[in-house]
Amino acid sequence: MATSTRLKTCLYSFTSPGAPMYPTRAVRHAAWDALDMLYPVGRYPRHIISLFFRLLYPWYWPSSFWNFIKSCILTVFYSLLRLIFSSWDKVRSRPMEQ
Repeated sequence: MATSTRLKTCLYSFTSPGAPMYPTRAVRHAAWDALDMLYPVGRYPRHIISLFFRLLYPWYWPSSFWNFIKSCILTVFYSLLRLIFSSWDKVRSRPMEQ
């Protein structure tokens, strides 16, 4: 149990920006993904609490908003690409009718 708690504490320390470790954005997201995968119980409360504390620091708002918009645009773009290519494969796999 102590090892599990230590691992959770270590991963959680990588999820927050700033001192003492100053992890990059990619490291923070990888730590969140690892926490969500290893400890699925409490996933949503962890994210809600993190969001609440993030809202306490207004200087993070512009970068958070920009990253959210960027991820939404990329998600829509990749969904459209997947739709286009899946429909193209369906058209190519259909036999020619004469």
